[in-house]
Amino acid sequence: MQKKKQKQGIEETIDIPSSLEAALARNQLVLKKQGMETAIHFSGFRVHAEAGKILISSEKKSRKEKRAMNTFKAHFKNALQGFEKKYVYKLQISAVHFPMTVTYDKAKRALAIKNFLGEKIPRVAHILPGVEVKVEKEFVIIESHDRHAAGQSAANIEQATRVSGRDRRVFQDGVWITEKAGEAI
Repeated sequence: MQKKKQKQGIEETIDIPSSLEAALARNQLVLKKQGMETAIHFSGFRVHAEAGKILISSEKKSRKEKRAMNTFKAHFKNALQGFEKKYVYKLQISAVHFPMTVTYDKAKRALAIKNFLGEKIPRVAHILPGVEVKVEKEFVIIESHDRHAAGQSAANIEQATRVSGRDRRVFQDGVWITEKAGEAI
């Protein structure tokens, strides 16, 4: 009789800094530090939080599971960097044809772009929770300890001023990302 070989899965361990609190809730790992909180979503593998360590395991040993684990580790690394230093995105307001007015309403968590290409109704970009927005002359500065929230908020602003049906070489009006997480584009 031949014995069937058992497939061994993948297991990895990530060390948690002592200043960080980690809690598991369904398919997300919630990290907390000094009033700041970040949630990292995962699927396709198991995560266990123990004293000072996070254990990631999968029953299968395939490329798909390995990629998912590496993605999770990258998100964890970004979260740790965000707790140390905020992620900053800079967007430049470019008004070639009509003067635009950009205002941020903190209560509604929305950035309003008025008089975009002469439109009467202002365009609105939604800002995710945990993101700070400053409008300074021709720049919009976005800061957050959560890289995903900062990046998505910047993308929402850029998409709010998207123009269709016009020549992009002539109508260059809009709010454009010029710096991502401290790196110029």
